[in-house]
Amino acid sequence: MTAHVLTMLATIVAFFGLLWFGVTVAGLTPGTAFIASLGTLTLIGVGVMFTTVTLRSNDDRNPRP
Repeated sequence: MTAHVLTMLATIVAFFGLLWFGVTVAGLTPGTAFIASLGTLTLIGVGVMFTTVTLRSNDDRNPRP
């Protein structure tokens, strides 16, 4: 499997895991758990994106054009 497929599967599993946690453990309504899960994954994605960009721009062996 390619890295993209594994990343997509991990994201889907994390999303439904957060939904399950929000509804069963935290006692949220399904709509609120959906928004909280979506917001959490969005913030994690933005954080990973900025971290990757920062690490790539600081790499002296592979300068950006």
